[in-house]
Amino acid sequence: MTAGSFLVVPQALALQFDFGEIYGSWDSTISVGAAWRMEERADDLVAKINLQPGLCTLTNYTDNPDFSQPITYADAQEYEDRGLIGGTCNNTSDPALNLAYVNSPGSYNINGDDGNLNFDRGDMVSAAFKMNTKLKFSWKNLNFQTSGIWLFNNTYLDFDQSHPDTTLQRPSSSLSGEAMNQFGSHFELQDAFVSTNFPLLGKNVNLRVGRQGFVWGEASALPLNSVNTVNPPDLVRQRTAGFDLAELFQPLGMVYAGVDLSLNLYAEAFYQYEWLPARIDAPGTFFSVSDILGGDDAGGQHAMLSFGKAPEDPGNIYSSQDNSEDPFSLGSAGGRTIYRLPDRKPRDGGQFGLALKYFAENFNNGTEFGFYYHNTHSRLPLVSFLAAQESCAADATNIVGLLAGCGALVGDIGTLRLIDEPLPIDTARLFVEYPENRHLFGVSFNTTVGNWAWAGEYTFRPNHPVQIHTVDLIFAALQPAFPRNNINIGVPPAADLIAAGLSGLVEPLLGLGVPATVLPGRRMAVPDYVQSVYRKEEVTPGMYIRGYEELKQGQLVTSLLRTFGATENPVKADQILLLAEFGLTHIIDMPSLNEIQFQGAETNTHASSGADGTTNGIADSSALTSGADTNGDGDARCVRQTYSTIDGAEAEPCRQNPTAQDPDQFGDDLAYGVRVVSQITYNDFFRGWNFLPVVALFYDIDGIAPGLGQNFQEGKLSGLVGLRFSYLNQWLTELRYSFEGGTYNPLKDRDTLSFTVSYTF
Repeated sequence: MTAGSFLVVPQALALQFDFGEIYGSWDSTISVGAAWRMEERADDLVAKINLQPGLCTLTNYTDNPDFSQPITYADAQEYEDRGLIGGTCNNTSDPALNLAYVNSPGSYNINGDDGNLNFDRGDMVSAAFKMNTKLKFSWKNLNFQTSGIWLFNNTYLDFDQSHPDTTLQRPSSSLSGEAMNQFGSHFELQDAFVSTNFPLLGKNVNLRVGRQGFVWGEASALPLNSVNTVNPPDLVRQRTAGFDLAELFQPLGMVYAGVDLSLNLYAEAFYQYEWLPARIDAPGTFFSVSDILGGDDAGGQHAMLSFGKAPEDPGNIYSSQDNSEDPFSLGSAGGRTIYRLPDRKPRDGGQFGLALKYFAENFNNGTEFGFYYHNTHSRLPLVSFLAAQESCAADATNIVGLLAGCGALVGDIGTLRLIDEPLPIDTARLFVEYPENRHLFGVSFNTTVGNWAWAGEYTFRPNHPVQIHTVDLIFAALQPAFPRNNINIGVPPAADLIAAGLSGLVEPLLGLGVPATVLPGRRMAVPDYVQSVYRKEEVTPGMYIRGYEELKQGQLVTSLLRTFGATENPVKADQILLLAEFGLTHIIDMPSLNEIQFQGAETNTHASSGADGTTNGIADSSALTSGADTNGDGDARCVRQTYSTIDGAEAEPCRQNPTAQDPDQFGDDLAYGVRVVSQITYNDFFRGWNFLPVVALFYDIDGIAPGLGQNFQEGKLSGLVGLRFSYLNQWLTELRYSFEGGTYNPLKDRDTLSFTVSYTF
């Protein structure tokens, strides 16, 4: 949530109408605005291979003679004199390749930089026209309200994305159609409900039915995980011209009832018959930080493996067996791309809540207490996986067993080609899900301390779904795709081939030779924690890898609010509004990092030891499992050892993890921060125009809240400075500079300058 969400907006001037017993109002606001990127891209937020195209492929296929034809791997290899595309920065043959990759600038995350790459400093990131309209009318004891938003954002109409590494993709591609609909041009119905008041058993009842929203709890600047999560947040609207507070949450279809039980006791209840997810930035849009997640059905459809060592390959063109420099050219046709399955969405019904609010008039000169419970389905996306298919060499202990299990023939480029797939890593699948029946219990208070309004709340979620580190989930999903043992690759003794019934391969193998390398086993190549260590389950082909754990989460929020009058401030303003809010998120009985890691801030490698020899203090999850090998010990080639090619340093060549992840970046059991927002008002500043400067500062003090898109990331700093002018409650203009900072903040390089004009009628 951005700082600008709490600022006072002038009241609309509505068109009034009266037709006999029907009377009502209609008001609309038209807004026009633009925003520009003010910072250069930060290198550490761009994938290494996008920062340096060709880094791990030796060549960068940037020109295609016929864009109407599909790119093929053969095209990339043979085009003009660019030479064979080879090299993988793979560690198994020479650890110097991986070390050079680690030392290169850029990020290991190739699945999170599209939005960053699509806009340069000075580019317009939004050019929006928006109309908010609301119609209200009453007939007898019935009240009707409906509202809608029409958005036209020229930036995302017919928008092309940029791809620096064009080895296996075009230099540009269109934004997804659904993303264009959501962010380019569309009309969206907001509220649409009917309400009434009536007596029941001597009590006054307020009833509303239809698409609607309402506010519970006391959190203002920290709504995520607060009591106020009845309606899913809209994290996109707040960055659009003419943002109105009513747009912060998406209305849902529900039945709401409130009843005065006594003079000081009020009860509320709701039942929702509609579910919607939180709206987040779609891949490729300026503020997106994921190339996979974003928007309702507007997310990406594939993810890249290999920590960005392989070229981005949306068509899964790459094949190891076609690359003579790939250590796995022994016969794997597997690519480095995995595809996304349809979302697993919850049912619409089954969501409900209750609240009791009691005003204690004799407690501290009047204090309101609130007690809450609701059961809703998750609004935030959670990433889960289906495990890959099984390697044909799953039980092999040496190359003879591999050849017997997979079958072999001589490949087109003079290498041995296996008939079945030894590394079917591209058969894993990812999907997004939204778990049902998430419980929340909450308490709140609202009182005064001197001239300050003091409020607070505490929420407890006994089964809060927390996203597990996605890299570890990938490692778990890839378990079946690797053999169980570390298999030494080399020309086997002829007697072993003959004994295994493979006499037909003796002459071809002796003639061709086989590259001296090792096919690492699953517990050395991709040693996961979540399934193998924490859940203690062997991953089987196609197995559901649940991407979250249900943890007990608590959140405390407290705020102070004060309005300073004309005689109470040193800047001679007519009024100063100041809000200061403190929040804290904690996990009860959080598992140790030695068992499982939860998504944190920029956690783009794995918790296990790195191929470059790095460790991080977390108990390693790998294991040596090779059986007897008459052609050399695969385990011996996989253990930590020194290498002359890296000046005698140690490395572990069988690991796919390039370097060990810093454990301080994983989710913590405690995280907290502050939010401060102030609006100053100068009435009649110039010829009837009011001047309303705004300053906001959000700072995350300590800890990283676990999961995707959480409230706190240690050191994250964001805020804004805005100059607003209003006239006759009809015109509103604003010039705003918004900034982001912090070591682990994925938006730290996306400061913006925006200008907006709104007219209400």
